Amino acid sequence: MPGDKILVAHNCKTFDAPMLTREISKENLWERFSKAATGFSDTLPIFKARFPGRKSEKKTYKQEDLARDILGEEAENAHNAIADVEILHKLVEKVDISAEEFIQNGQSLRSVYEADAIAARTAQHKSTLAVLENVISKG
Repeated sequence: MPGDKILVAHNCKTFDAPMLTREISKENLWERFSKAATGFSDTLPIFKARFPGRKSEKKTYKQEDLARDILGEEAENAHNAIADVEILHKLVEKVDISAEEFIQNGQSLRSVYEADAIAARTAQHKSTLAVLENVISKG
């Protein structure tokens, strides 16, 4: 039976989730890990939906900026895993993100891994086709 936990992180769709699934696969831990967790949920789109005016106010959706503006505290040690988890936990509680929102912004472990594999293949093919760019452009 697959795990019933969803790993939550800020901006995990483009960073944490692909990196973690890549390492899990490389270390042959897929079966073991999938017994503990079913997928990931990214809080970045949740905060963008909850606070759409930030962009027009020239404010970012970086976790440390959200912490300063919403919690009134500086996110010390930003990008330190433990510190990031603690700040994100406070942010999630403060804005009262629901389980449904986490599910709506979630991805399965398998879909993250497959999307990362496709991106890697695309990058590989793109680099091999780059030599044609000059030839086609000159044509």
